[in-house]
Amino acid sequence: MSEITVTPLYANWSFWAVLIAFVAVVLSQLPPVHFMLKRARLDVELHSRIVLTHMVGNPNISAHLIINNIGGRVIKVIGLTVRIKRDDLDVGNYPSQTYWQDPNDSNSVLFTQFLLRPSNEWTHIVNFLNYFDRENEKKFKQLEAELKADIFKQRESFTDKEQIAHAKQEVVDPLMRLFDKNFIWLPGQYTIELRVDTNIQRANITKKYRFTLFESDSEELTKYTEEYKTGAGIYFSSATNTGISVQITDNKVNK
Repeated sequence: MSEITVTPLYANWSFWAVLIAFVAVVLSQLPPVHFMLKRARLDVELHSRIVLTHMVGNPNISAHLIINNIGGRVIKVIGLTVRIKRDDLDVGNYPSQTYWQDPNDSNSVLFTQFLLRPSNEWTHIVNFLNYFDRENEKKFKQLEAELKADIFKQRESFTDKEQIAHAKQEVVDPLMRLFDKNFIWLPGQYTIELRVDTNIQRANITKKYRFTLFESDSEELTKYTEEYKTGAGIYFSSATNTGISVQITDNKVNK
């Protein structure tokens, strides 16, 4: 009987060819080594102009954000917040609530957490605001209903259906008091602190910017209340009350 010769696995060139091909496929699915060695890191910028407006005084900030993943790990962005100061005094914190997926869209969508892979960019226009709490929401809905009812009642007697009805002053006054309570856009020097929170604490980033609101800016935003008596800005949107655009500059304070 002839002796069977067994070739050791390490000497089997077919085995090594298959193994090398398998390793090559695996490595092709991995990010480059220089990315894997980089720590989790983001960079964020605001466009040079932001838009300020309000809903019965309740402030709204719209800003075009550019967030870049300049590190080597996938990062989940879990929240965006702006903190506003006027003349070094805290005004409030305003979280991201909605954003425009496409600048040409007429409606914004709800802001949700998102993943950002290395070298990827997220750039959208974001709305920062605090919604009314339950008590103020209930109060606003009641005032809105009373205003609408008063205007519609007046229209019933109009022969000219294009005629604009003005609500009685006693119906408008409570809305003006709500505006006075919520309005923050007074003349002054402002600091806006943008914070990006992520699932990796060391990747969180904060940047500060500054802008100036002049008396004319504040007056323009206050004039929106003049249309409340017609229902504009209360139960339907006003075509003219679109906010003011202000120039921002980097405050050179980053974390």
